[in-house]
Amino acid sequence: MKGCHFQDIPRKKSVCLRTLCHPGESRSHNRICDEHREERCQYREWDVDVRMRVVRQRSELTDTCPGCGKRHDDLARLYTCICRHRMEEAFNRSSAYLVEGSEEDLFEGAPVMIRTSMWRMLRTTVIERDGGVCQDCGRALGHLPSWYTEVHHIIPRVNGGGDHPSNLKTLCIECHRRYTDEMLLSHIERTDEAYQAAKPFK
Repeated sequence: MKGCHFQDIPRKKSVCLRTLCHPGESRSHNRICDEHREERCQYREWDVDVRMRVVRQRSELTDTCPGCGKRHDDLARLYTCICRHRMEEAFNRSSAYLVEGSEEDLFEGAPVMIRTSMWRMLRTTVIERDGGVCQDCGRALGHLPSWYTEVHHIIPRVNGGGDHPSNLKTLCIECHRRYTDEMLLSHIERTDEAYQAAKPFK
């Protein structure tokens, strides 16, 4: 088996390019394909004509990277480069919290695996920016275990907040838990009010 004609790099762990053949689908649905996923994939096949069409469309994306302006060998490197440049620009623009554009999705279009690795990089950079200090209680976190340091979304993602540096701040686990508890209580209160309002009169 030559692999699947939708794999970015046949027979290797790489991005699935099926959405390139279906322009109506969002590129955010791109997934990383590996030998285990390939075996179960309902679209797995090899057709030279389809492969050539996919390669041509992929070349249009990889030829000139919007981040660095260079050519990348595969889409994983392209997405990583684009996300890294978006992060750098966001940090250069945002010296204060909650600037305009804080709802911006820095990792738009990137496959889930790349979004995960980019989030880890963004998290580390936010902690460095904040000097490894909890922005609420002022506790130095550098000498504490890594799990004690958390990065908080000022406007929660469920309320439209994005993974933008100006919407993120470093907190210790205790301060972060306070925000989480407040959000949970607020959600319970809203749910209870909605339930009471929907209750039929007796």
